[in-house]
Amino acid sequence: MKPDPSLHPERVQRAAQTSRFAEPHMLLQLQRLLGNRAVGQSLSGAEQRTQPIDRGSSAEPLTLQRMKKQNDKQGGSLWSTLTGFFSKSDSKSQQQEKEQVVIVNGRSFSAIKVGTLFKVFDDDAVFWIRDQGVSEDGQIHDKEVEDLLTTYLAGGTVRLFRGITCWHPNFQNVLNATGDLMPLGVGDIPDFDTRKTSYIPFSGQEDVSRSAARSMFGMDKSDKIQMVYGYDPNNPDFVVGIFITVTVDKTIPICVFDFGEIQVKGPIPKARVTKQIIKMSTPMSEATGHPDQEGILSEFMPPQASDKELQDYRSQYGSLRHEPKGTI
Repeated sequence: MKPDPSLHPERVQRAAQTSRFAEPHMLLQLQRLLGNRAVGQSLSGAEQRTQPIDRGSSAEPLTLQRMKKQNDKQGGSLWSTLTGFFSKSDSKSQQQEKEQVVIVNGRSFSAIKVGTLFKVFDDDAVFWIRDQGVSEDGQIHDKEVEDLLTTYLAGGTVRLFRGITCWHPNFQNVLNATGDLMPLGVGDIPDFDTRKTSYIPFSGQEDVSRSAARSMFGMDKSDKIQMVYGYDPNNPDFVVGIFITVTVDKTIPICVFDFGEIQVKGPIPKARVTKQIIKMSTPMSEATGHPDQEGILSEFMPPQASDKELQDYRSQYGSLRHEPKGTI
């Protein structure tokens, strides 16, 4: 088994604190993508290892945002204090709307503050942006975000991405879906908890999303690719993940939390959605999107779990991930 050739050693060294795979500005986004279980369900996101695989390792990535939500569920407030980001919103805070101005590439747009978001109005479009991404005078901090919104507001098409791995509980639903992309919720306000909103999360970062589609671990301890029923790196037809691309314009509202998480109002029409199925036999050039990558994906995936490891997992969780009823 080989280290993933798409990962440059210098990038790995710079990013060692939080991940082993991407540029530092992409790391939190990768974790955010892989940690949001509800997001993956919306499309029915885990560490992509970048060094030679330690077959004995069981480390799992966590993100501040997802950790905060888990902490809140347990009655804690630490992450809310530390991040100050998308803390639990009660109905009153959602209704406290305050007039603001948001500037995109020199153009000023009227906006209202709703919770931790700005709802921004154009003549024929509405979009949302996280308040921490905008300065007090209305300027957008991130140039990538500003460039994306410039294209969007000018009537251009924006491409957004999502990667889902086979260990996700609703992966089979995504794989077999043939219609429009449906949200989990019906709310009109974007939310990280996508069970509460009609917005579906994607990313502006293609590399991160492609890596998410072949990730080996998720946020939950049960999210392990080796514990997926039928997992076998020697089976060329085993489906490792799905890489999804959507194309949106300003006829479809979006919410930009940052360049790594951009939510799209659903349902998203089928015609705007493309899916790439990633199998063990998929060339690395296709899996990574880099034509110079050599080899096939199976060379970079972990081996099958032992019988004891599989049995221990069944004992703890009842069955392997996606294991048909009556198999045991």
